[in-house]
Amino acid sequence: MASRKAAAVCCRKDPSGHLEFLLVRNRADGQWIFPNGTVELWEGFGHMAAAPEAWEEAGVQGISHPFKLGQ
Repeated sequence: MASRKAAAVCCRKDPSGHLEFLLVRNRADGQWIFPNGTVELWEGFGHMAAAPEAWEEAGVQGISHPFKLGQ
């Protein structure tokens, strides 16, 4: 069985109204990436799985929306 993955595309507006995106460093190669990880079988699906990844990888909380990017 293939493992399930989830990524959180975290963004906010700065005081001037421009969007800012949250990126974290990949431990393996140092590249900047969106917070992501493998979803355990007992965890939720889709946007419900992305919110815990944002907390685990970057220590951020927010409102999770059900927008799907990619497959």
